[in-house]
Amino acid sequence: RDGWQRAIHAEDLPEVLKKFNEVGEKGEHFETECRILRSSDQSYRWHMLRGVSDYYISGEVGSWVITCTDIEDRKRIEKDLIQAKEASLAANEAKSNFLANMSHEIRTPLGVVLGFAELLAADDVPPKDKDMYLATIKKNGELLSRLIGDVLDLSKIEAGHLQIEKIPFSLPDFLFNSIQSFHHQAQDKGIKLTATLESAIPTIINSDPMRLRQILFNIVGNAIKFTNQG
Repeated sequence: RDGWQRAIHAEDLPEVLKKFNEVGEKGEHFETECRILRSSDQSYRWHMLRGVSDYYISGEVGSWVITCTDIEDRKRIEKDLIQAKEASLAANEAKSNFLANMSHEIRTPLGVVLGFAELLAADDVPPKDKDMYLATIKKNGELLSRLIGDVLDLSKIEAGHLQIEKIPFSLPDFLFNSIQSFHHQAQDKGIKLTATLESAIPTIINSDPMRLRQILFNIVGNAIKFTNQG
């Protein structure tokens, strides 16, 4: 008896013994799956154990006839199917999250473009402000174009990530220009929006301005959305 127990994988043995003990006294047939050591190469392979009892004339269980069917190939296919299903679910979740994020990202620059286009339509716009409005519309239009390109790039969606750039640009200019994009929204709500550098920051950095702008737009956009005064 000890011999066959040693052949069963240590992780599977408790379940096998539990199953056997549950039906042992009653003589009920049973079946269970476990890994059994193969003597030829000392590897474990999955097997289906099926047991049928043999009775004495007295009606008591005299012995058991147990068969082992190799199901290693079936278990491997099951594992592959489970992994494929998990990968598919992960890809779908990544796609859903990506599209949800992109829909949120698109709204902010689109609102900026529409807001400054409305300001630009006024008859008494000073030339200096007109140039600033046009520059803001152009920058946010370019951002929209990049965002839409990301949405259309299915390979990025399926991979669950976007390509991150690393290019030099002026951080102070970037910050002030990004804040300026929200001037119209803040003005409509009657709240104050300013940008102040309270400590020294690098003039030029190597990073991804589009991704930083998305982060900043989320922060400032939410600040304006949830600020009623001040």
